[in-house]
This record gives sequence, structure tokens and C-alpha cells, in this order.
Amino acid sequence: MKKLLTILLAVAMLATLTLTAFAAVDQDSASKDGSTSVYFEIDPTYTITIPATVELAKVENAGVVTYENDYTITASENLRLKKYEYVEVTVTTSGVMMTEEGAMLDYDISVGGETVESGDVVAIFETNTAAQTATMHISAEDPAYAGRYEDIVTFTIRWRPDVDMTWRVRHGGEVYGILEVNHLSYMRDYLRLKCRSVKGGGT
Repeated sequence: MKKLLTILLAVAMLATLTLTAFAAVDQDSASKDGSTSVYFEIDPTYTITIPATVELAKVENAGVVTYENDYTITASENLRLKKYEYVEVTVTTSGVMMTEEGAMLDYDISVGGETVESGDVVAIFETNTAAQTATMHISAEDPAYAGRYEDIVTFTIRWRPDVDMTWRVRHGGEVYGILEVNHLSYMRDYLRLKCRSVKGGGT
């Protein structure tokens, strides 16, 4: 009887110890997670160069005289934008050059042989380590009057809040005066700057 009681007590104690030990393991095995944010940021970077002056050269073909020239818009090397973003270059022009005396001359702009209308996109540049270019062609008929013909050229750039008419736009070593700053409904994507440029006869 004493032996049986001793065995039963031993079994009871063993069971108690086993249950206690098992409960402790279950409690300590709970998963505990943590997280760390690892990041860096790169600002979009690009430079678009537009010739400051384009002088149209006299071209004579089968007795017909025109004034023509190409000019190239260049996106610098290592242009970097966010994914799916790109830079558009648009041309906005009246299509008419005028002298100080009031003589007017129509002219055409074309890209790849296709005539470009005012407001059309003439170049699209995307992220690329190499320089990118887009070539436009300007042509005008032989004018009836002598003089220096002038036009208004519009550049489109990404939006920034501090540009005003006291600023100057420099392209190709030449300086343009800003005639108008259009914030394009303040969408904070682009600014449209209307500047004065001289075509033909120097700067």
C-alpha cells in the first residue's frame, strides 16, 4: 500500500512538473517583430538646352529663294526622372516674324518633315544616361522688305514658385527677357515663360 501511494505521488509530481515546464515554453515562444525603414531619395535632374539664336540662311533652288535653318534641342547626359515621367518640349508661336517697321513674314516650323502647329509637342525626353536631341526646321519665303525680323518664343519648364519677370532666361550663352510668367492654373507641374527672341540679324 505504501509502495502504491509512493508511486502515485511520484507520478502526480512528475505530471505537475511537466505541465509547468510546458506552460513556460509556450509563453516564451511568442513571436515578437520589429521593423526599420531604409530609404534614400534622388531628386529629378535634367537640363534642356535651346539655341539662343537661330539665323535663317538664304537658300536658292531653281530660282526660288527661301530662308531656312535647322536647330537642335538637347537634353543633357544623365537625365533622370521618376518612373513613367518624361519631359515634353512644346512650341508656341504666332508663325509670323515682324520687323520694327511693321513688315511681316510668315514662317513654318517642322519636325521630321511634318509641319508643327503652335502648342504642339516637338520633343520628348526620358531618363537616359546619354544626351538626347530633337531637331526642328524653320523656313520662310523670301521677304519683300529688308529688316530684322523678330518673334516671340515660349519655353515650357517644370514648375517652381520663385520665377518672376525680373528673372532672365539664358540659353546658349544668350539672355532672354521674360515677358510673361504663366503658372498654368497653379498645378505646380510646369511654368510657361514667354520670352523675346530675335531670328536673323544677330542677337
